[in-house]
Amino acid sequence: MPWDQSHFLSFSANKETAIRYGLHGEIGKTEELFESYVEYYEDDQLWKFAIIELNTSNIKVSMLEKGVYEGLYKPSLTKFSHLNTLYRILLIDVVDFLVSSSEADNISYSIANAERDEEWLILPATYVTLNNNHNEYSSIFDGACLSSIQKYRQQ
Repeated sequence: MPWDQSHFLSFSANKETAIRYGLHGEIGKTEELFESYVEYYEDDQLWKFAIIELNTSNIKVSMLEKGVYEGLYKPSLTKFSHLNTLYRILLIDVVDFLVSSSEADNISYSIANAERDEEWLILPATYVTLNNNHNEYSSIFDGACLSSIQKYRQQ
């Protein structure tokens, strides 16, 4: 499946890595590329990328298996708040998950990349009735757990 069709959100515990992801930049060239960007405060779509920080104190986290966690929190979007249930996300610590895999010896390159990037994946996983009364796990991310959003655009 191409990345543009994935419902996973890729995160990093490292802000510089998150900026590199946003810039689609090469390792070691992030600082140079980022110099031509400024934080953007307008409420329109003219920004290039955003750095989003999670407030994990708002999320009740339980480990499902090595590297995989379930997060529950009170939603803010009407689409979810009327369900009278907590919003559910799956959080994957990519390093822990890959290292614990039975294939770990065969995926050392992927493990090294995940370690370098301090990579996490988030999958919105709240079961809802959507269009045409189909029940499915929603790929819409409820932002009640976000502490900040910084948008950037090129100068």
